[in-house]
Amino acid sequence: MGSVIEVMKFRLNDATSVEDFVAINAKYQTDFAYQQVGLRRRTVAPGLGGEWLSLTVWGSKSDVHRADEEVALSIVAQEFEACLEPSSKTVEYFRELPG
Repeated sequence: MGSVIEVMKFRLNDATSVEDFVAINAKYQTDFAYQQVGLRRRTVAPGLGGEWLSLTVWGSKSDVHRADEEVALSIVAQEFEACLEPSSKTVEYFRELPG
């Protein structure tokens, strides 16, 4: 089976500036995301209309579930989540094609 691609779209909450988010995201990426088993690649990009995209490639769906459980235990992950407008967050998963 191929990798699992996680596509998360979100907006920043009103209390979070872009500059603050960029710094918090960088810390999240190095101190939390890339410490997770099965994480292969992660990138974040701002949209043209205020929405953001986080694209993460995982080795398997079980890697995703394991990382989701770790979020509740990580202050760094909680700081990242606190930047997001909860009602704007959507997450979808896709299976990467071979080749």
